[in-house]
Amino acid sequence: MHTSTTSSEPIETSIVRLIAGSKPAWHLHTLALTFAEQAAVRAAARIILKQEGFPTDPTLQVVRAAKLSQRIESLVPRLPQLLIRLRYEEEVEAVVVQGLPAEKELVSVIALALSCMFGLPFNYQEQLGGALAMPLKPKGGSAANTNTTRDEFQWHSDDAIMGPELRVTWITLYGVHNPPHTLTGYASIRAALNDMPADEAAPLWSPRYRVRVPLSFNRGDDLWSEPRPILTLDENTMISVAWPTYATRLVDPDDREASHALNTLIKCVARQGIYRPIAPGVFFAFNNSRGLHMRTPIGPGRRLVIRTYVRPNLDALRSKSGQPGFVFPLNTLL
Repeated sequence: MHTSTTSSEPIETSIVRLIAGSKPAWHLHTLALTFAEQAAVRAAARIILKQEGFPTDPTLQVVRAAKLSQRIESLVPRLPQLLIRLRYEEEVEAVVVQGLPAEKELVSVIALALSCMFGLPFNYQEQLGGALAMPLKPKGGSAANTNTTRDEFQWHSDDAIMGPELRVTWITLYGVHNPPHTLTGYASIRAALNDMPADEAAPLWSPRYRVRVPLSFNRGDDLWSEPRPILTLDENTMISVAWPTYATRLVDPDDREASHALNTLIKCVARQGIYRPIAPGVFFAFNNSRGLHMRTPIGPGRRLVIRTYVRPNLDALRSKSGQPGFVFPLNTLL
């Protein structure tokens, strides 16, 4: 069907109408492993660790993980068949795998192996020590809206300060311990925009905002970007969002249209969110550019989630930093 717009309609409004509405709807895809499949993954991970160990060197970690990935692919083929869809199918923005091994000594190498099925894991050197398999657990006295706070972690996309070629594409979370009723939410930005009047979204496409450098980068709490939009289009004409809702300010404090756009969008995001516990043995992977994510307050008890960052390639990170491998210093990137 041909869709037309009036000549007086702002180009940003036209983009929302034509792009958000014409692309396939997104779905959360879920896979539950059988007991036999879980046992196969567990046995494969134990063999890799027994034969070769899990070294501290990130490059060698990826080598081990890639070997495990190949073994899992042959043992549980429907697992890589699902994860690879994150990379190549536009409507697959997030997936959940249930029934994976949850033993603490196994999850890091399994998380990296699963990440290798659809991209390359990486990290920034200053973030959680540059670990490729990042342990996320609460810590008393933590700042608001950080992975270590027990309070709610509000809606955001990770590392929005970074350029799209340097920013994490997919985030994975692998549960080891998770208190009851502690949930992680994901909301597709296309679904949120389809729930929002298109003309009210127009300011989001203009450089009327600044975002703060993440606290996890250890650069202080008052370092802000140049003026930038919240929404852009990527090379595939897909809507991309870069928005830490708790660390965004207006270029013009009196810009009521830009402020209203943010306030309206966050309401739509919350309405469109899906919420899941990262329970032991749950692997949740989602696109960091196609949507926002959050976490509810952490309830009493232990929580440990292993996070990985994944990109389709690391060419831009390696070129800009001048570093090979999988961990990159921020002072060469910001």
